[in-house]
Amino acid sequence: MLRHHPPESESHKPSARQVYATGLRLKPRDRVSIARRLLASVERDPVADEDEAFDAMLLRRFEELRSGAVKGHTAEESLAMVRRGMRRKR
Repeated sequence: MLRHHPPESESHKPSARQVYATGLRLKPRDRVSIARRLLASVERDPVADEDEAFDAMLLRRFEELRSGAVKGHTAEESLAMVRRGMRRKR
């Protein structure tokens, strides 16, 4: 059974490495339970933030193409530009 301990002062808090090492000694079911609770305690998921930013960039670029603000390139044109760039770096 896990016991609730009063909050520790900053100087007595274990490091992440210590918590990890201690956690590895737990039964697998307990490790999964703690991992889920720790993940749920994170206010924002950094991966979700990156996904949202990427989605916003894709929508913005699609709108720029659709409106004619920028010109798109065919796959052949894109590959040719990449090949030219690679030759310059040699």
